[in-house]
Formats: sequence, structure tokens, C-alpha cells
Amino acid sequence: MAIRRSGPRTGSAAHRAICRLVELGGRAKISQLLDVIPVEYHRAHTLENHVLMPLAEFALVLEVGDYLQATPKGKEYAGQHLVTHLPVGQKYVGQIVPGRVPSVPRPLNVAKHRAGAPSRPGSEDWRDIPSLMGGQRIAHKGSSN
Repeated sequence: MAIRRSGPRTGSAAHRAICRLVELGGRAKISQLLDVIPVEYHRAHTLENHVLMPLAEFALVLEVGDYLQATPKGKEYAGQHLVTHLPVGQKYVGQIVPGRVPSVPRPLNVAKHRAGAPSRPGSEDWRDIPSLMGGQRIAHKGSSN
């Protein structure tokens, strides 16, 4: 069996809008209600379908020109829920992130690093083979030469 309600679900965008409308004196522009309505409802068709239509279906508001006006039923409904004030949107003030502190330099731990691998006799003989560059033979210029 369905539960009959006399207004929108508590905490919904429509509920926030009717409570804000009554807080503002019962008559306000839609733009004045947007600070308590979540951002995803700010588009025209979403606002119409999820906020204004439910309020009109429950006969809580009337549209008078570009204003919304709370009906006596809407004022009574909001009066039941105005005990806890709804959050009002505030301007965001950014915080400056503190700079990073460099870590303390530590001496190199030589014990952690492996020594160079021993090489077999003759493993670096390839360095003695001359190369050709532009038709001239040149010796290999490595770290040992």
C-alpha cells in the first residue's frame, strides 16, 4: 500500500526549496532559492521536473509571474520542517597549501650498494678493436682509455 504524503520527501530539492521560500517570507524569485538546491537541479528542465512540479502538485506553491508564492498549505508544511535550518550556500574561499619541507639529507649508505661485478680476463678486449668513422679507423674512447 502506498503512503500518501502531504509534501515532498524530507531533504529533497523540492523540500529545501519550499522551506527556503517560507524563510524568505513566502514570496521569492527562483534564483533566490538556488543557494539551497543542489547544483545538479539548476538546469531549467531538471528544476522544473524535480522541484517546481512536485511543489505545484502538492499545492504548496503558486507561480505568479517570475515569482514563486507559498500557499497557506505550503507555509504550514514548511513550518513543520523549519525547526532545523537548512544549510545556506556560502562562497568558497580557497586555502593556500603550505610549501613542502625538504627531507633532511643523509649520508650515502655504502653498505647497501653492491660492488662492481668482477670481470673475466679478456671480457673487455672488444675495446681494443678500432672502429671506422668516415673511412678512418679510430680507437674506442671508453672509460678506461
